[in-house]
Amino acid sequence: MSADVTEAVKPQLKSIQGFWFALAFTCIGLETNFRDLFGTHNRKPLLAFLGAQTFNIFITLVIAYLLFRNA
Repeated sequence: MSADVTEAVKPQLKSIQGFWFALAFTCIGLETNFRDLFGTHNRKPLLAFLGAQTFNIFITLVIAYLLFRNA
């Protein structure tokens, strides 16, 4: 890809990147039911949630890096 093409699409890709980043974290927040996580005496749901979200964050970072490393 030439430098001219890269510079031409860079602002659009940055905008799309910001949109998907915001959408991902909004979805994480929307699917979280904090009342269920903190309301129980058993901490297994909380630990499972934290583990799953940590996994999601790392996978998302890897995918974002692979997609936008040359942008």
